[in-house]
Amino acid sequence: MKKIIIGAIAFILVLVGIVVINNPAKVYQKVENVANSDVLKQVDNKEVFYYYNVECAHCHEFIPTLSNYSRKFDKKDGVDLKLVNVESPENKGKVFTSEDDPEFQKGQKDLSSIKEVKIIGTPTAITVENGIVTNYAIGADQITQLFDDELK
Repeated sequence: MKKIIIGAIAFILVLVGIVVINNPAKVYQKVENVANSDVLKQVDNKEVFYYYNVECAHCHEFIPTLSNYSRKFDKKDGVDLKLVNVESPENKGKVFTSEDDPEFQKGQKDLSSIKEVKIIGTPTAITVENGIVTNYAIGADQITQLFDDELK
């Protein structure tokens, strides 16, 4: 009986530790958040923008990975990681489009033609260099690849 109680306590502590470590608020507050309207105005250096929604299950699943990569970006000179909360007051209703949108399709074929960043879902990440979109990724696997490419 004593082993069961100790095992249960250990399990609870591990579970609480995971929740605390992967707390979305901590990760999202630690990295600079910007308005979508400012994304293409970033011309200082190469910047990676991660689009998320605090209600998005896929974004929550990606938090441990995002946390790990945010530390790597902190150590990397010449490229910054910034976040775009699609539900913040300055972004709400201004970020999403559909795959059928001709401007979205044009942008997918020619990233440099993008004049205003629009996404079809979260999580999404883009790379901007001198005000021009140079890379675009949707979903955890593509975003992980984009992050790895930008950290080389």
